[in-house]
Amino acid sequence: AGIPDSVGKDIEKACQSIYPLHDVYVRKVKMLKKPKFELGKLMELHGEGGAGSAAKASGDDTGAKVERADGYEPPIQETV
Repeated sequence: AGIPDSVGKDIEKACQSIYPLHDVYVRKVKMLKKPKFELGKLMELHGEGGAGSAAKASGDDTGAKVERADGYEPPIQETV
């Protein structure tokens, strides 16, 4: 039963700068499995290297440089 006590003490120390906690006890612990890391799936979600709509859409938004005079300030607007 020494391990839950040390976890409580660690929580007290970690939270001290936010809010002073006293007598922290851990009652129930649920073990969660770490999900499998799949680099391909991650890249697909973020639209890099994945074949599909994400890769196609990113090709359209190529920007063009706009020429402006040095020290250009946009006019102040009354409302936004």
